[in-house]
Amino acid sequence: MKCEKCGVELVEYECSRTDTKSTTPHRPSQCIAALQARVATLEMIADAAKRAEERWEYEANRVTELTGRVATLEAAMGKIDAIRNSIIGRQSIHWSMHIYPLVATLDEAGYSGEGYDVARPKAEAEIAAYMAPIEALEAKLKTATEALKQIDFARRRHGHNDTCSYAVGGCDYECDCGANISTHAIAALGTERKE
Repeated sequence: MKCEKCGVELVEYECSRTDTKSTTPHRPSQCIAALQARVATLEMIADAAKRAEERWEYEANRVTELTGRVATLEAAMGKIDAIRNSIIGRQSIHWSMHIYPLVATLDEAGYSGEGYDVARPKAEAEIAAYMAPIEALEAKLKTATEALKQIDFARRRHGHNDTCSYAVGGCDYECDCGANISTHAIAALGTERKE
């Protein structure tokens, strides 16, 4: 049996003299404590339900936001794909047909990129990094060309074409024409001669 006011289970006992069942009434303070406990439990349940609802609302909003973002990115990828196909088909790039639409598409998708003040020094560094090996090869080519000119000059100076003209039948063992030619070549290349 429960108390009608607070719902607390009342203690039943049997009277041995009268063979009747009876309940022990409880004090009002017990009713108040029981009711406060039930209120606290209901408040906890309500709070948990409110947090669950807020979480559900947050997740629903996040799903909507991500769905919109995916749609935006898919649209941008479609435009970028069309630009790429145009570049491949034409085998050339045009500012008005490719670059400006690409920048606009990226801006629409939320990728505004860097401003000119930031992008220009980076582009110059990329160009310098690209040109450095080319310039090094050009310098080596210039050095090798100069060495060939020195060799040709030395051969002509000593009267060489394909054979030495100092002696009939070519150089004899005492001729140092070859040594002079190699000395000129080594000097032109800027390397040391190894004996």
